[in-house]
Amino acid sequence: MSLRLDTPVKFLKGIGERRAEAFAKLGVHTAGDLLWHIPFRYLDASTITPLAKARVGDEVACIGRVVAKRLLPTRRGLRIFHAVLKDESGLLECAWPGQAFLDRLVDPNPFPAWLTEADLEYYASQFRNSGFRGPLNRYRNSERDFEQLAAYDGKPFPHPTAFWPAASSRCCAWYPASIWSN
Repeated sequence: MSLRLDTPVKFLKGIGERRAEAFAKLGVHTAGDLLWHIPFRYLDASTITPLAKARVGDEVACIGRVVAKRLLPTRRGLRIFHAVLKDESGLLECAWPGQAFLDRLVDPNPFPAWLTEADLEYYASQFRNSGFRGPLNRYRNSERDFEQLAAYDGKPFPHPTAFWPAASSRCCAWYPASIWSN
């Protein structure tokens, strides 16, 4: 099926009936409508704001470590997730009303043994430089993998038949020295 601007949105890959109904509420009925649909808001995740510069009412992208968290119940039964974030610029108290599930996902305890503070700082610095562009660009180009690897479809993967490591290689430390003297 060729894609045209008048193609109903429910026939687009990944949409289906349920999402098509949600799009219809927004006035999106065709592929052309979807192309011209402008989101209500857009948060630029490539611009990271230090926590100390975030102000009440601003919508910003920040990176910080959760140093404290709690769940606050309200009189009407709503639960509000509160967290205190910390970065090199300071602290920021955040609240997410009705998002109690975040309490199970966020752990302010020390890092796992395999992740150091230096590792986290490195990843955070990379994110500050590029935001979501790197991962998103990789995701957006995933179809290219299929195009480039199509020539290898159904063909056996050629495994190496011999492996000759250097004598000082750690993988061969258990071989007797006589093997390497020839």
